Amino acid sequence: MSTPISPEDNAFLIERIRKLTSPRQPIPTGMTPIIPIAKQIKAVMVDVYGTILITGNEPGLTSNTAHERQSLVDALKSIGFHPASVNASRTMSDLYRNIRTDHLEQRKTREIDFPEVDIIEIWKNLPTLQDIDPDLIPRLIVEFVTRVEQPWLMPGLDELLETLNDTDIALGIISNSQFYTPLTLEALSGKSVPEMGFDPDLCFYSYECKAAKPSHYLYTMAAEGLAKRGIAPSQVLYIGNDLLKDVHAAMLVGFNAALFAGDQQSLRLHEDNAAIRDHRPDAVFTHLTQAIQCLGIL
Repeated sequence: MSTPISPEDNAFLIERIRKLTSPRQPIPTGMTPIIPIAKQIKAVMVDVYGTILITGNEPGLTSNTAHERQSLVDALKSIGFHPASVNASRTMSDLYRNIRTDHLEQRKTREIDFPEVDIIEIWKNLPTLQDIDPDLIPRLIVEFVTRVEQPWLMPGLDELLETLNDTDIALGIISNSQFYTPLTLEALSGKSVPEMGFDPDLCFYSYECKAAKPSHYLYTMAAEGLAKRGIAPSQVLYIGNDLLKDVHAAMLVGFNAALFAGDQQSLRLHEDNAAIRDHRPDAVFTHLTQAIQCLGIL
């Protein structure tokens, strides 16, 4: 189970995300869209980071950069902690080392190839942060991550969701994520994830499932959840920006898979990976609204 956070604290964190973010635009990839007409699709599942959110990286995939160190200093100031008493470089190094160690330990005790961490517990155990009130750690993480990632909604998301919400097509999420992921979506959209149109029972977040992409576990869980609705894998369209973690993994469980190539910052083609070099997505979208055309709704 992930570390619980009260509704009041969540509301506060949502407001902080709103104050820390500002509009930004994706960088075009120059790729050519491939938009076949997908028939009999009954569910659309999406990735979050790099697909419906503009962001620099998935959470936990950056390293000890100057931008991260400065973001940590600013985050510490925001919670009233004097940053001079914390070695930012050591903290970042410890953070990523502890994440890797946690992954290794989980692989020894669980049958999961790509486990997910409880990021709050990881931060609480950082040696350089032991003087900080543990109750402030979730806020510190949000202050830090939002500064680092600078998230914003991907253009076309509102139109896509509005269109799909007028149909009988189910909407869900399969994404590497942490507790702040749904909070970020709510902060930027002004709506909770269910209010955006996503079915809570079809939202598979890695921090809740304790498994991360490219593990097949998340996709298998999603396929099982969809099957309970009478939706077969061949009736699912999954949209993601990563050819390995999204497209390849989704197709292995029988989903139709569209590569989202709408932002150069987050497009992941894994061209050096021989296993997927010849793996072709069913569709390529350079704008989210192209999914509407693919589904034959226009």
